[in-house]
Amino acid sequence: MSTTGRTMIPRVPRKVVERTRLKSQLHAAIGNGVTVLESPAGFGKTTLLAQFASEIDYAVHWLTLDPASGSPEVFAHQLGITLSGSPDIEPPATASKTSDLRAYVYAEVCSAIAASPLPVMLVIDNVHELVD
Repeated sequence: MSTTGRTMIPRVPRKVVERTRLKSQLHAAIGNGVTVLESPAGFGKTTLLAQFASEIDYAVHWLTLDPASGSPEVFAHQLGITLSGSPDIEPPATASKTSDLRAYVYAEVCSAIAASPLPVMLVIDNVHELVD
């Protein structure tokens, strides 16, 4: 099973436009559940989120999706790798029901929260790769 999604927070370029208003909105939204940042390609979403991640006192887990992420089992495994921080984590068993994959991801989320003294934030970049 290929799990090539990237789990590192991207580097912020040295010269970058400071987006104070947008970062303020992200700071205001943190802790309120799911926040979706959506705009066309090239508008700086990844850079903005990388800047934001460097400013907060959270355990940030980052997953950049790729074309392999479209399979539910691969996506679940990529989330598991991201949350556990280990590329050697066991993949989910081939699931006949989505509830099996939800249970796998839920267990990894709970483990990440239990292992961190800080609140946990998960960033999933390139969500457009989840075409199915």
